[in-house]
Amino acid sequence: MITVAPKPLMPGEFTLRWLEHEKKRFPAQGATRAEFERAIEDVKGLMDVLHSLREAIAEVQEENEQLKWNIDVLELEDSRKAEPDINQAWAGIGRALA
Repeated sequence: MITVAPKPLMPGEFTLRWLEHEKKRFPAQGATRAEFERAIEDVKGLMDVLHSLREAIAEVQEENEQLKWNIDVLELEDSRKAEPDINQAWAGIGRALA
């Protein structure tokens, strides 16, 4: 039998689920339905902000990887440009010693 692990909750998701559950019991808790609705909307807003931040972080990480790759390419090109100079220097040393 195959079992699938439950998807981990995002921060705030537990709070949202708890508030949704508690909203059903609001008269016993002495809170008004409006208070629960406001709290739920606040948590949803915070989760939206968190999601936006995660997307922004992912974009920055992707750009960072692209920049690292570009730097590696430039360093490789620089080393290839320096290679003929090194070969000429060794040839000059060889001629001087001959």
